[in-house]
Amino acid sequence: METPLPGAAATTPLNPNQARSSITSILLISIVLFLLSGDDPSVQAQQEDTLRSLEYQQSNYTAWLNGTASNFTLEDTTNITSPIVDALLPARLPIDDLKQSYFTNTTGFVNGMATFFNLSDPSFNHTWNWNKTVGPLVSGLNQTRLNASLGDFHWAGIDKIAGNVRELRINQSTPYSFLAGHIDFVNSKDDVLVNYQLEGIHFFEDGSIYGLMEPRGLEPDLRQLIPLVPASLQNMTAYAIKDEIDRQIHVLQDKIKNSGGGQAEDKNSVTTCSFQLYSQIKAADFPVYLMQELESEMEDPTGARTVSRPPLKLDGLILSPDCAVALTFKDAVGMQASIFWEKATLYSFIASICYFVILKLIVRQMETSRTPSSIAKISRWTFALQAIADAYSFVGHVTVGIVSESRSSLSIIAPGFLAATLFLVFEVRFSMLIHQIQGPEDAVMRAPITPTPNAVPTTNEAETPLLADQPEATPTLPQASTPPGWMVRVRRIADGARSFVDSMTDPDSKFWIMILFAFLFLVQITVSPRLVLYAIGALYSFWVPQIMRNVKRGTRKALQKRYVIGTTLCRLFFPLYIFLCPGNVLFAERQPWIWLVAGWALLQCAILVGQEYLGPSFFLPKGLVEIELYDWHPPIARPDAEAPNRSLGDCAICMDDILLDSADVSGGAKEGASLLAGVGMGPKCVYAIAPCHHMFHTKCLEQWLAIKVRAKL
Repeated sequence: METPLPGAAATTPLNPNQARSSITSILLISIVLFLLSGDDPSVQAQQEDTLRSLEYQQSNYTAWLNGTASNFTLEDTTNITSPIVDALLPARLPIDDLKQSYFTNTTGFVNGMATFFNLSDPSFNHTWNWNKTVGPLVSGLNQTRLNASLGDFHWAGIDKIAGNVRELRINQSTPYSFLAGHIDFVNSKDDVLVNYQLEGIHFFEDGSIYGLMEPRGLEPDLRQLIPLVPASLQNMTAYAIKDEIDRQIHVLQDKIKNSGGGQAEDKNSVTTCSFQLYSQIKAADFPVYLMQELESEMEDPTGARTVSRPPLKLDGLILSPDCAVALTFKDAVGMQASIFWEKATLYSFIASICYFVILKLIVRQMETSRTPSSIAKISRWTFALQAIADAYSFVGHVTVGIVSESRSSLSIIAPGFLAATLFLVFEVRFSMLIHQIQGPEDAVMRAPITPTPNAVPTTNEAETPLLADQPEATPTLPQASTPPGWMVRVRRIADGARSFVDSMTDPDSKFWIMILFAFLFLVQITVSPRLVLYAIGALYSFWVPQIMRNVKRGTRKALQKRYVIGTTLCRLFFPLYIFLCPGNVLFAERQPWIWLVAGWALLQCAILVGQEYLGPSFFLPKGLVEIELYDWHPPIARPDAEAPNRSLGDCAICMDDILLDSADVSGGAKEGASLLAGVGMGPKCVYAIAPCHHMFHTKCLEQWLAIKVRAKL
């Protein structure tokens, strides 16, 4: 009796042939998309509160500018902060516009190393006179209030700043522009950070930046920016702030009117310290007119030749007068938005090529693995792990592409689209097909062993009195150990989960639920940088299930070599780019441990390819191999060299002679088509002897078994 093909309508108790549940798949996908795209209902209420606050600030500030009565008071702390600023951020000499120039557009991302200063501690290693520089500031602070404002955050561990800023230029003719963005104080050792919201002003003439920073969820009061700027610029800054507040009011009114989406920002409960920003852009070594040509070409590319673009670097000081702490940064690198999107476009192009190659390879692999006998050798978990990785890649690419809203958004979404195609159309469906074909095998392996019934006592045994004189034997009571309570609870939860999964008879639903939970678990893991290595290492162990299945079943050539090698190399591009490329689009730092992941993936690839040539268990000690493989190519007596016919006999399939010196001496099946366990070398690969003792050409028998599963005779 031949094994039915996947399309056959045969139904067995162990593998019921049920219709594929498309409703379940659509429902699960809809839930994921809803969770990813749902808007916070409190956004509009928060925007309305912000609008009322801005309108109140506008009315009072306008009255203050006009010299009429108002509730606005300018808080000037420069008399006690200026010595600190001068000590930590030395002033720069003016530049010659004919030789040097400053960037006027800093929109983009900033990253740099930072140094922390605890100004309230006289024993801290200061290089200046503490009593004269910091003493006036600290003497007026309440220590209890200061500690409450600092909160539980480990400020001394801050070693890096990272953030993004956006230039907001009201009028192209003004010599300044306002800044808005976010700055993170990062403690790399503890993997924690505190997020601050930034608003400031950038003066083009000297490349100086002044700003106010408040914890996340609190809006900086731009009106208090006036004392920070030099006295010669304060009057211009005061009226510029009025125009900026008017612009913010109009933007908020439009958002409320159009009911724009978004997420409400929670207040940062870690700290309540406010900060002042003093920063200085480093000058480029070419005149102003060349800088104008360069920035014009960066903003609207025309192909015109310009000077080479120098890196944008900044020095600065971040000072908190109310908490007596400060951060300095030197040579912080700014990646302008135009450069970032160029890098993002190049990355998207290479990532799309990698995904296209993987798509091509998996299509060819699925075309090769069409029959039940070839699919039976493939592990579905190999494709399930790749499906989880591609689902995560899809969500990441699409999210970045939608949020960015730039000219590079479409290019970033392209790899996500290919990842979704790979995940939904090929990997998940192929995994479920493998699961359906291997269902009877798995069910037989899980089938419980029925205990042998106790023998019925004979008549003589039944009539034997129970109290007959018999030698007394001391009964041995079993020592039953009571498991701890937590173990009982865990076992109950596991049994309940297993019962729930077993109650779902639809294999598609089971697989989708496993994929969904694995994906959500992966998202939670990657939030913690400490667990990223383990998450990536687990995802890049996708060849391990196939290696184990080859060893368990004693099979080889389950997957094509080109699929294994090509998929491994293409998938390694993503972690190597993120954790090795210094200018990657995710701003991830170089991590030497990523070489362990790459080596682990290449080792799996080498073992999987080696199983094809050296045998499924070549890398294991002989004592660990529990199965005995049938030798399809046993040594046999060679025909006489002087005989007119050197044939070993006729092939039971093609009925031709089996000759040792034939052209098929290499074994001859197409890559990925071999179904014979073990490894035959040299002339032994020409013939194959089945357990029924019939002799075949190896190539003929492989082609026969690929369809019929069992021998012809």
